[in-house]
Formats: sequence, structure tokens, C-alpha cells
Amino acid sequence: GSTITYPLDRAIRMIVTVAIHRGVPAWGVRQLDSLRREAEQAAVPPLDRRDAVLAASYAQLGRPDLARRLLADYLQRLSAEERLVAWADWQAATGEIALVENRADDAIAAFRLAADADSGRLELARLGRTSARLARAFDRANRPDSAAVYYAQYADREMDTRVDASLMLPIALHRLGELAEARGDPSEAIRRYRAFARLWRDADPELQPQVADVRRRIAALEAREARLR
Repeated sequence: GSTITYPLDRAIRMIVTVAIHRGVPAWGVRQLDSLRREAEQAAVPPLDRRDAVLAASYAQLGRPDLARRLLADYLQRLSAEERLVAWADWQAATGEIALVENRADDAIAAFRLAADADSGRLELARLGRTSARLARAFDRANRPDSAAVYYAQYADREMDTRVDASLMLPIALHRLGELAEARGDPSEAIRRYRAFARLWRDADPELQPQVADVRRRIAALEAREARLR
């Protein structure tokens, strides 16, 4: 494969991470547009342009219209063998489009296809990201127990490896704290919130209000626990 593939993936993830955490999706969309233009001008081969990854990213930034059009054009350009190579990214993009359109069950089905070892695709699924996607889909489907299982599966793995952690790990830890709090498990909520606060203790100033809010939640939970002892 081309050497552009993995650097381009990293650039896409960085853009989406900044756009989501800082709440600037329109900026993220403009940056993705710029990446696409650069790849087109450089005559990068279809697979290496990472259009399925870009489509998933557009959907995450709230533009399923752009995502659907890009994904359809991308698939038209691929041969049958290339579609197998692109299988996981293709299904992930399909799931992200469904998720932003509030079709949670369709998203779950697509994300499961992305991880399906019997799909015939030629590359292993990235299990960490698949767990995170399924967690978000189950969360959207109002299935908190399943969401917690997948968030925990993802977060526990990422806390060990810190691979691809910048976008989803803080989201997963924060949501695990909320889910534990909602089901009446303050000890688990405190554990997850503390992990979030540690992860983002040196985050950029505009993200620090989220850290301060989590620390207030920890203090309130600890005070409540102390009263019950």
C-alpha cells in the first residue's frame, strides 16, 4: 500500500478529535474538505485516499449528506477485491451515517459487520474502535447496559495501550461515569470519573471546564458515600 494511508488516517483522526472535543464541527468539515482536495490533486489511488474513513468522519461531524455521497462515489471506483480491503471502513462509515440519522439499530448492525471475521474482507477489524462505535450505538438506542459493556471493553483496552485514544477514551470514561452514576454504582462512577480527570488534567484551557465539572461530580459522590457510612 501507499505510505500516505496511515499518515492520512492520523490527520483525519486529529481533525475529528479537535472538532468534537472543542465543539467546532464546521471547522472540522472544512479541514476534511482540504484533505480531500489535496488527495485528489495528488492523484492518490482510490484506496489510499481513505474516502470511507473520511465519510465516517463527515458523519461524526454531523454531515451525513456529504458522507453518503462520498461513500457512494468511493465504492463505485473500487474493484471487487478493493471492496474487500475496504470492508471494515466501508461498514464503519455506513454505521456512522446511520448513527447521526438516529437509526441506532442500523448502526449496530453495520458496526457488527465491520468486525465480522466471516465477511471475506482482507484486513482484521480494529477491535478497539469497533467497541467504541458499538458503545455509542447502544447508547443512542437507549440500551445502557450494553453501552456500558462496550465502553468498558474499549476504555480498559485503551488505558493499557493508549492506541488511538485521543478522541474516544475521554468520551468513554466520562460516559462510563455517567452510566454508573445512573444505575446507582457510585464507586464505579468515581473510578471512571477519576480516570477521566487524570487523562485530561493537562488538557487545553477550553477543555478544563469539563474537568472541573467531573471533579465536582466526584466530590459530590464522595460526600454522599461518606454520609452513608
